[in-house]
Amino acid sequence: MNISGCGESSSRRLGSRLTVASQDDDGVLVSEIRSEADTVGLWTRSREIVLIAKEYVRHDIWGRIFLDELGEGGLEHVRERSPLARILLDQR
Repeated sequence: MNISGCGESSSRRLGSRLTVASQDDDGVLVSEIRSEADTVGLWTRSREIVLIAKEYVRHDIWGRIFLDELGEGGLEHVRERSPLARILLDQR
């Protein structure tokens, strides 16, 4: 796992791009873009799904901040020292 690969995990795992957009606490759109002609999505106002989607976006943002601050060497240092970090990072 390296920093340059972050943000590409859904593309590798799904074979498509994942998009999440929330409208405050009122609703969320989650879509999978496979190609210009093949896109599926979900719009919901389910509070539980909205919360999960917002946390997903938050995680991506703060994760990017931490990775930028740690740099390549810092990320590898955390990975080496933490079994939980290894599990999480190896899933990307």
